[in-house]
Amino acid sequence: MTLLGKRGEALQELMNFCVVVPVFLAMGFSLSFGGGVTGYKTFYTSFPRIDTTTTKGAVKSHNSLIQGTTVSSLNLGAAMGCLSTMYLGNRLGRRRTVMLGAIVTLVGTVLQCSAFELPQLIVARRKSPTI
Repeated sequence: MTLLGKRGEALQELMNFCVVVPVFLAMGFSLSFGGGVTGYKTFYTSFPRIDTTTTKGAVKSHNSLIQGTTVSSLNLGAAMGCLSTMYLGNRLGRRRTVMLGAIVTLVGTVLQCSAFELPQLIVARRKSPTI
């Protein structure tokens, strides 16, 4: 098979590049998006325990810790998803693993979008970018 004049190993490297770069950029966008939303008034009124905009002193410091944990929980979910594919990929095969990852991501996204309490938001962010 030839694509853009590439064959063999050069074609494999091109294909890897065309997959890795968009995924890397999308993951970076997804990670940064959570941190930007926390400053919106509608967001921190819904989740007052992560309000660092209108609080001061020790309360702001504590809320900042909770906010950081909430936002970074997406990284934990991503790491768990990546590590789980080492096992699941061999057991289920490529297609079933990708399908399972899509289902888990869909469930996590729905839970995240419908979150009305902070624990639900944190759990949903852990499930959102898996596999």
